[in-house]
Amino acid sequence: MTHNIGLAKKACLLMLVCAFLAAIVPDVFCYPPAGIDYMEYTTATIELQIYGSPGFTETLTATGPTTVNRSDPTVPEDNRTEIDTEIISMTLTGNSPNIGPITIIQSPSKASTGKIKQQSPGQDFPADSYFDVYIEIKTKLLYPLGTLHNDVPKHMSAVIYSIPPSGSTYENLTTIYLFDESDSLVGAMLATRHHVDAHDIAIIDIAGSKAFVGQGYGINITTMAINQGDFAESFSVTIYGNETVIATFADVILSSGASTHLNFTWNTAGFAKGNYTLSAYAWPVENETDIDNNNFTDSWIKVTIVGDVNGDGKVNLIDVFSVALAFGSYPGHPKWNPNYDINNDGKINLLDYFKTALNFGKTDP
Repeated sequence: MTHNIGLAKKACLLMLVCAFLAAIVPDVFCYPPAGIDYMEYTTATIELQIYGSPGFTETLTATGPTTVNRSDPTVPEDNRTEIDTEIISMTLTGNSPNIGPITIIQSPSKASTGKIKQQSPGQDFPADSYFDVYIEIKTKLLYPLGTLHNDVPKHMSAVIYSIPPSGSTYENLTTIYLFDESDSLVGAMLATRHHVDAHDIAIIDIAGSKAFVGQGYGINITTMAINQGDFAESFSVTIYGNETVIATFADVILSSGASTHLNFTWNTAGFAKGNYTLSAYAWPVENETDIDNNNFTDSWIKVTIVGDVNGDGKVNLIDVFSVALAFGSYPGHPKWNPNYDINNDGKINLLDYFKTALNFGKTDP
């Protein structure tokens, strides 16, 4: 009893410390206290085998909500914090090519219990999670095939990165037998997966067309956004040069799995000379839990004197000769260098050469 009280105190202390850290360090992840997770959109795929004549094997897909009850986190002797879980409700509907409309529900007579457990002590995610699942498959067939059930649980496991486990897929590839309402063996569940649909947008790249840009001139910026979730999304993206907003894209619309390039020209007029780190931030959509990938930061771009094509803070013969030697080049040309395209028009010509030459001898004070 004393030992159990000690573990409970330890878990309580960790939760208090975690809550304090989360308040002052936004990137700290903490297991939540006991609660209920309602996951409105989940998708199960079951390789279903029915015996007899005529028998069949098919892949059955069913979708719908799943609700899970969670306990308070506890700390066992191995110091890997864990949470007891139970599926308290599940209603998934689909259509079988062979037996027609079906509904998969959580068994009303057998509990589907599970656990979430840290993989490493003190690190909440990624975490191991499982459920030992009992279900009933409701069909439109006559007795005794109207309801199928399993007597041995399907052990569904996943690695999760958040609570609720948005974007994670629980799976089990082993065979679990199915019985009808008279408890006769009628088939089996083979490979089974249960995916928790997620909202997840991300920024995966941002880049400038050149490393050095003359103050008051333009540089092309390209950002790549992707929808890694399961739903079509509409969201906004903000582009920063250091802490200053340099562009905003509103109502970016992407279907699940789609990506897009967001292109614009940054006019550096009014910006002080110096180094600017480019970053892009996709504003989280409703119910998005994985927001670590919403921000992407690239290397810096230097705003400098017009004609300083090598970024050394001065315009000298090196800059003038560099532009002259690249005269007539364009993207794809062997002599092309975007840093020499002073006015950012996609070609190096007399305009670029004269702008460089006119600033010969200037240095950044």
